[in-house]
Amino acid sequence: MTLFEMKALSPEGQKALMAVLSNKRYKAKTANYACTYGAGYATIAKGADMPEKEAKTLHKAYWERNWSVKAIAAEQETKTIYDMTWMYNPVSKLWYWLKTEKDRFSTLNQGTGTYCFDMWVKELRSRGVKISAQFHDEVVCMVKKGYREHVTKDFKESVYAVNKLLKLNRDLDVDVQFGTNNSEIH
Repeated sequence: MTLFEMKALSPEGQKALMAVLSNKRYKAKTANYACTYGAGYATIAKGADMPEKEAKTLHKAYWERNWSVKAIAAEQETKTIYDMTWMYNPVSKLWYWLKTEKDRFSTLNQGTGTYCFDMWVKELRSRGVKISAQFHDEVVCMVKKGYREHVTKDFKESVYAVNKLLKLNRDLDVDVQFGTNNSEIH
């Protein structure tokens, strides 16, 4: 169905279509995340509340399309010390403990993301930005009226500095939102 055809539906038809798409999106998003981090079809079925047959189909489709996740994970340098395996992160230059072999991509992905975020926070703080709260990949700052442009500039210049330092194959960027409560900025 094209966007034009969707817009031509009655309000009730659009609402019904969105309900169907929302459910499919939820299942696909659950499968995508779970597969990326090594889950099998049984875990996907449970997590997305779907039959195992449907989960198997999504699992198979994911790996046909995203074979490179395993290829990237397999390329990473590891070493074993006693009975513990460690993986080197080429961005952070840190060694991370691998609990299981299936954790390779997760460890690389999460370790790199955390390192990049922490470097950005370091840059913000070096510019005098006062951080009130921090969660996962977000910071919250109190900003006086009239200072939004200044804070936005600090945020953007800080991520630019991280890009210049890390020289990743893709530039990082940040979204800056303003509001009077959490629901307005998240």
